[in-house]
Amino acid sequence: VEALPQLRQAHPQLKLALVGQTDVFGAELTELAKREGVAEAVVMPGFVSDQELAAYYQHAKLYVFPSLSEGFGLPGLEAMANGVPVAAAKASCLPEIYGDAAAYFNPRETTDIARVISGLLSSPKQLDALRQAGLKRVKWFSWKRMAEQTLALYKNVLRDS
Repeated sequence: VEALPQLRQAHPQLKLALVGQTDVFGAELTELAKREGVAEAVVMPGFVSDQELAAYYQHAKLYVFPSLSEGFGLPGLEAMANGVPVAAAKASCLPEIYGDAAAYFNPRETTDIARVISGLLSSPKQLDALRQAGLKRVKWFSWKRMAEQTLALYKNVLRDS
């Protein structure tokens, strides 16, 4: 939200969709958008169905994930699986999980967030390269593979004890 005023200078039609349960944090973001003068550009539909979420992905030019602390980064992988390019925080596990299938920014620097997003939005070629890389990267991960690896780990632990 803080980067949006800078972004709208170069991309005046840009909208930011914040999908998910609205809570105290959502109210803070709404107030921040008002203070920053971009409230009309911020869409907060709250919790959405899987079908509605698919529609948001279909219309997204870019998925932005500015998380400072993640356990794994499933939301970005979900975006990649839906063919949406990803820009993410260079923090936590995200670079390890997304590899070269995402563009990265410093999540504590609004100007860096705006720079990376604006650069991507100005480059259809770069967006397409990230889209293709994301579709490849997401194939590295599956629930079946995770279950198989977890089972193998349990078997090794039991065998060694």
